[in-house]
Amino acid sequence: MQVGLVSPTTGSSWLGGLYITQNLVLATTLLPPSERPLFRDLYWGSPPVTDPWIDIRSQLGPPAVVQLPRTLAGRARRAFRRGRRDGTMRDLFEAAGIDVMLPVRVVDKAGVPLIFHLPDFQHRYLPQINDQRVREEFERRFEDEARAATLVHVSSQSIRDDVERFLPEILPKVRLVFPVSIPTPLWYEREPMPVARRLRLPERYLVIPNMVAAHKNHLSIARALAILKQRGIKAHVVCTGKTGDYRDVSFFQRLTREIETLGVTSRIHFTGVLERTDQMAVIRRSVAVIQPSLFEGWGAAVAEAKALGKPLLASDLPVNHEHAPGDVQWIAPLEAGTWADAMAELLATRSPGPDLAAEEAARTRVLREGVEVGRAFVALLREVA
Repeated sequence: MQVGLVSPTTGSSWLGGLYITQNLVLATTLLPPSERPLFRDLYWGSPPVTDPWIDIRSQLGPPAVVQLPRTLAGRARRAFRRGRRDGTMRDLFEAAGIDVMLPVRVVDKAGVPLIFHLPDFQHRYLPQINDQRVREEFERRFEDEARAATLVHVSSQSIRDDVERFLPEILPKVRLVFPVSIPTPLWYEREPMPVARRLRLPERYLVIPNMVAAHKNHLSIARALAILKQRGIKAHVVCTGKTGDYRDVSFFQRLTREIETLGVTSRIHFTGVLERTDQMAVIRRSVAVIQPSLFEGWGAAVAEAKALGKPLLASDLPVNHEHAPGDVQWIAPLEAGTWADAMAELLATRSPGPDLAAEEAARTRVLREGVEVGRAFVALLREVA
């Protein structure tokens, strides 16, 4: 079986969707070779300049680039081979060896089975940060992709419950495979201390490894830092991830103004999008991971904290509980005082990482869980193919 991977993001617009797909692929590498499909990145026309699958390149076969014949003779040969037309480009994808496509379509009417990854229904739960245009676009895209798909993949029980609530007509197509973050050698490639020094990070810090957007709720943590400042407690938070959000292009500017008003500009550090090796080094060096989100469909920050054995402060969301992380404290997202108390306790009682023993124990656990994820994902692929 050859599976075509279509990048769900351009640049760094939605890294969470990319990480979900990558972790599903990595889970299959834990299986015996005879059980593994061949994954290839799939492009229509030409591949992008920047490789979206660079983090798992060694696990992929050669890229598959599909396109219509460019010459009259080529189009004639294709018409002769196709015989009776079915209105799709199945012959082109079959010629490239692609049996299944995921997590989105690379082109309309491809004619090969599609597993559509439905991310979440955030636009339904947080209409205040998703205007009518964005909400309508999500609704249209989900319905179109689900209609075109052979099966629909969801990454949590929370999303499956929402499908039953909001799009019950597609429920027969829905399959749940909950990924775990699979550590790779890339995670441990760089020593954390030199990376932290190069980025001019404080000696002791907590980290929020999420994009900076309204639903990620960085403001509650800024308010917690202001409370700690009033108490005379020195605390720093490092925020990795993209600082622009297509839903609200002015959000980051407003957030930084509010942080300045709170008087904690020097205590919250935005790095922007980091290379994956640097990001993992920053997480490993931290005292703990914070995930204060108002909404998540899966929650990469929680998954990565679990895989690295990091202490975790996380929003008390049902989907976060599905990860079953070990060293965790659940906090109501908007309770800045509770965040402040928990942050102060961790900074007083925990040391900066990396904690090699905790990392090894966590790695052993998630690799064991990853085998089951790999089997479930392969079963989904076989069902489609």
